[in-house]
Amino acid sequence: MQNKLNVINMDFIENLQKEAGLIAYYILYKMLYLAKNQSKGFFCFVDEFRTYASNEIIVDRINYIITQARKANGVIALALQDLNQIEDVANTNSIIANMGNYIIFPTDKIEIFDKYNIHLSDYEKVFLRDSSPTCRKVLVKNTITKTSNIIDINLSKLGSNLDFLSSNADDVNLIKKLKESNPQDWRNLYLKAKNG
Repeated sequence: MQNKLNVINMDFIENLQKEAGLIAYYILYKMLYLAKNQSKGFFCFVDEFRTYASNEIIVDRINYIITQARKANGVIALALQDLNQIEDVANTNSIIANMGNYIIFPTDKIEIFDKYNIHLSDYEKVFLRDSSPTCRKVLVKNTITKTSNIIDINLSKLGSNLDFLSSNADDVNLIKKLKESNPQDWRNLYLKAKNG
């Protein structure tokens, strides 16, 4: 049996408060229900969380599922540019307090972390404040163990294999065609087409 990956693009309804809220309510409920009843985990990534943060239904459901995710072997990832973007959102303190890990890119806006009880060591503050935003390193802070790591996220080490991660429509279509016509050798043919 193949693993399923579902991607739902909410862009087309993000400004329709009621519809977006109801869809989010259903999606989050369904993930949690399936995880609990089928003993399978889940991963939910909400990109540009601030876009949805003004929708009370979405925020309420996300806050609820964050508190329940660990019990169902689930992971919720909320992505935003900085914490200031959700300062005026209902339940911000609860949402932030219930997160198990933070992945923080270098920033000079570190005062906001104290406001939400995300305690940074002097070393962590120096890293965040003094590192270039383009250094391709992040601070991963675990709120449970109170530990952190600085991780190099530079994918250029993948070399030409990085091309496989392209979401460009032309690349995706080329991969599909190559998989159909050359199921055994499509990877090599794709890399040759990209680099040749």
